[in-house]
Amino acid sequence: MYEFPFLAHATMEPMNCVAWLHDGMLETWSGHQFPTFDHMFAAKAAGLPMDKVKLHTLVSGGSFGRRANVWSDFTVAAVNVAKAIGGRAPVRLQFSREDDTGAGLYRPMYVHAVKAGARRAGPHRTVAAHHRRPVDHGRRTDGRMMIKDGIDPTSVEGVDKSVYDLPMLAGTLHSPTLAVRPLWWRSVGSTHTAYVMETMIDELAAAAGRDPVAFRLALLGKSPRAAAVLKLAADKAGWGKSRRAGVAQGIAVHESFDTFVAQVAEVSMRNGKVKVERVVCAVDCGVPVNPDVIRAQMEGCIGFALGALYYSEIELKAGRAVQRNFDTYRSLRIHEMPKVEVHIVPEHRKADRRRRAGRASAGTGRGQCRRQTGRAARAPPAVHAGGAGRDLTRATSAVSSPVQTAVKLLPARSARDRRRRIGDGRRAGRGELDALCAVRTRSLPPRRRSPCSTR
Repeated sequence: MYEFPFLAHATMEPMNCVAWLHDGMLETWSGHQFPTFDHMFAAKAAGLPMDKVKLHTLVSGGSFGRRANVWSDFTVAAVNVAKAIGGRAPVRLQFSREDDTGAGLYRPMYVHAVKAGARRAGPHRTVAAHHRRPVDHGRRTDGRMMIKDGIDPTSVEGVDKSVYDLPMLAGTLHSPTLAVRPLWWRSVGSTHTAYVMETMIDELAAAAGRDPVAFRLALLGKSPRAAAVLKLAADKAGWGKSRRAGVAQGIAVHESFDTFVAQVAEVSMRNGKVKVERVVCAVDCGVPVNPDVIRAQMEGCIGFALGALYYSEIELKAGRAVQRNFDTYRSLRIHEMPKVEVHIVPEHRKADRRRRAGRASAGTGRGQCRRQTGRAARAPPAVHAGGAGRDLTRATSAVSSPVQTAVKLLPARSARDRRRRIGDGRRAGRGELDALCAVRTRSLPPRRRSPCSTR
């Protein structure tokens, strides 16, 4: 069982906008991720045709998905004030840090229930199987965008099209509706699916007695780009070579927005706390137009991910967010940043959105604290076992919400039907399936934090 908490975007620059109604037109100044929606909703709020509205898009101090919402909250708020005062002066609206952090639009809570198994199919090959049941707390949009057949693709992103050639893959998605309005967050669905997939792949490798890199490569026959970055990261990190006492390595590979990233994390224990000391990152984002920017994005993604995994959580009590500023919603500090090496694949096909991909892989490398603690990290450290995550699990039965099957994930039918679905649909013999070595996930023991917590 994996549990993931609400997460705030925590941009350095809170949401803000300047709106000026004058001479029968509206001008706004702000950072935008969805300028088309902001333009449309600003015009609607002002009661003006869109050709009378001009948006000045500025460089923003971070967004990570927060400015990409389809109701343009802070833009519309500024326009409403400008309209209320009759356009007597330009209006500058800026959320306080407390308002911004406590306003909702969080990365949703998720709970993953996973069952996986592996069996040997010869001296050098292992067959793996995955069954997962993600539960989120609602949709990232207003219900009209992206939803297909009742599925929000951002809830299954990163697993519905896995880089691994898994002969058996099945899953179901539960999306109950809760009062807290959710929104996408940097790397979107891969923020949780990559963590679950990669830590479970490690457990399968351990159960099969295989090296984690070799185990992954055996499953990457249909994904040469993923295999290439995995080999590059392992080679540059000196995977498998002797290290100083007390230092272990973990590895992860993931595809996000057509960018392939593999990372090796070197992890130590200091005074009972896990410390990520070095991260070696290999990235294939297509044509590397500006390598310096790519390196900066990977470094930023790694820091962003580690901050979320070390500290971040939004708790709700009596209808309010408990964490409302950086004293309680902590981010990674400079002295906690590991040494980062970024290796860029020279060129492959087309350039794409590398700014999100590195964050998805970074957290999974830290999930390898199992090598130091002897326990798998089933949830980011701030999640309380038996707390918010289990409340969400109970909510699925309390809310009338049908079980929905993700695109490409196989329907959750009877156990007998699921057993027959292997690879391209060929039927499997009972003896072949009985050989599966089940690795069942287990609930986290009651504790305040995971063994990886640095607090």
